[in-house]
Amino acid sequence: SFLRTKEILDLPLSFTRYFITNEDDRAFLIHKKQVESSAISLIPACGPDESLSQLKAQKAQTKAALLSKHGISASDRIVLTTFAIRHVWELRQLIRNLSPRLNSRDQSPPVRLLIYSEGALETREAELLFKKESLDTKFTILSDTLDFKEILSIADHFICFRARKYLDLACEIKIPATVYDPFLINRSDHLLFNGQELLVHSDNSAPVKID
Repeated sequence: SFLRTKEILDLPLSFTRYFITNEDDRAFLIHKKQVESSAISLIPACGPDESLSQLKAQKAQTKAALLSKHGISASDRIVLTTFAIRHVWELRQLIRNLSPRLNSRDQSPPVRLLIYSEGALETREAELLFKKESLDTKFTILSDTLDFKEILSIADHFICFRARKYLDLACEIKIPATVYDPFLINRSDHLLFNGQELLVHSDNSAPVKID
């Protein structure tokens, strides 16, 4: 599984052997779980995801086509986040946090927030759940039927609420990413992340740095 999560951080591990696919998880086991290095075996992944590289190379064309469907200019600065039911509170906080930037008429280029629904339930409920926020702030909710990798490839900044595979994907294609964890509810400051452009934002009152 994806090791660097709050759940694994809190779980006592007492296995005799650990098989992992990347050096970041090795560092996590050694430094956060006090596992002996000799008990860890690295199994290389199947190789780089070529589809991600292709998407990145075609970003300009893909971005224009995708955004035009939602009435958004391809020149706009795209901030992407995801929505799961368990993160309703965090997403409400994030929308309020970004609201000054999203509503500013002086931004050049304008900043646009895309919210990718993680499942069919989120797609059905998102509009109602965030109706109040939408009255004051402009953002676009995307259906779970869209290809997340394709959406991620056009983002200028990715924001998520906990460590998971989406975060690794952003780092892999070198998209600046932020873990938005108000008050460190998910203890993000105790986790290890790959990618030098990844930040942990834990101050609910300070604006998220997306530049």
